Amino acid sequence: MSLDFTFIILGMISGIISGMAPGVGMAVTMIAAYPLFIHLEVFQIVQFYLAAILISQFVGSVVATYFAIPGEISSIPATEAGHSLFKSGKGSQAIFLAAYGSFIGGIVAFIFLWGLAEIIPNMLYLFTTLSVSVILCLIAVLLFISPCSSHLERFGFPLLGIFLGAIGEIPNDDTAFLNFGIEELRVGIPDMALLLGLYTLPLLFTLHYKEQVRSSTLVFTFSKVVLKAKHTILAFIYAVYGFIIGFIPGLGIAVVSNTSYALQKRFSPSRELSLLSAETSNNSAAFSILLPLLIFGIPTSTSQAILYNILIEKDFAFGPFSFDELVGPILSIIFFTSVAGFILACPLAKVLSYIFVITERYIYISLAVLITCITLYVGYTTIDLPLYLCTIIVTFIFGYHYRDKDILRVVYFFIITPFLLENLHRLTFILNI
Repeated sequence: MSLDFTFIILGMISGIISGMAPGVGMAVTMIAAYPLFIHLEVFQIVQFYLAAILISQFVGSVVATYFAIPGEISSIPATEAGHSLFKSGKGSQAIFLAAYGSFIGGIVAFIFLWGLAEIIPNMLYLFTTLSVSVILCLIAVLLFISPCSSHLERFGFPLLGIFLGAIGEIPNDDTAFLNFGIEELRVGIPDMALLLGLYTLPLLFTLHYKEQVRSSTLVFTFSKVVLKAKHTILAFIYAVYGFIIGFIPGLGIAVVSNTSYALQKRFSPSRELSLLSAETSNNSAAFSILLPLLIFGIPTSTSQAILYNILIEKDFAFGPFSFDELVGPILSIIFFTSVAGFILACPLAKVLSYIFVITERYIYISLAVLITCITLYVGYTTIDLPLYLCTIIVTFIFGYHYRDKDILRVVYFFIITPFLLENLHRLTFILNI
């Protein structure tokens, strides 16, 4: 696999938008780019995704520090510590430490991957139907028992996602479930239409009509930056922590970032060190959470579940040997985006923030119109336009009604259910059940 800078740059641009615009995370970015992926090769899609998610971590901390709003969920610590430093006149220090920590996180991820590249093929024995089925079931259980604000979020949304995901054929099998005699549902509910109606449109409409007040005093001066040895030492420690914890399926970047932040606050009241710990660990984890997907075919976040669905459609064979072909270009992308992200989130931080202030009122509604038109066009070209239209309308009504709930729980279980059913169905044959 060779580097394709066209899609790396496109991924970086998407990552900038994802990081700058509150709520427009990687899940929305992947949905918006879904039609583009149909025409791309697997290596181009992976390069796009990796560049986007790494850059979004850099840029998200800029918006969080200046405006106290998290562009990414993992940037929430920067809204507390970073913005607090900004208000006390240490905005330049906050921006620099966040960017520096993210850069160190990327370099540590580079080193870890370089070191693991030789032993990853030996992990093939782990990649079995039984092990994947067990891991997926454990992830599902963890998600069911994870803290939620209500029983609806904890049990209702996952069960709804499982029900919707079970409609249609099992991947790589002709067995169909729950199509209710409707021929159009034999292939299942269209993923793109459901994601748009259930999550993306309600989110974009909510953000568009939410009134925001922004500060116009944006500063960044290198002369006000102080870098000490303890900053570098701490960054390397939390980069290792982020890489290891991020590798555990089901946790995600937000968990890594916020646990790092909480841990460091226990050790020291310094807002600088707390900010550095969170930003370093989340960028290191931004790559390591991709390993379970590429090696074992296990998506650990909503955006990865979307990526998984796209790669399955491209007949990508998940496993150590396929991953081995991606290692070289991935190493280059990590290094390139780490350097580019540092530049974007440090010297160009003020420019990015001014662009955000000017364009924010247009971002959300423009994305809503664009993604809706693209989705309906896909439905038209696949001769499923009525099904796409009905799916968008019904799911939008539900999604908008529950817009203040964690609706992504429905989305995640919807996408992962066909994969789980496929493995369990195959397992019954292996065990002669």
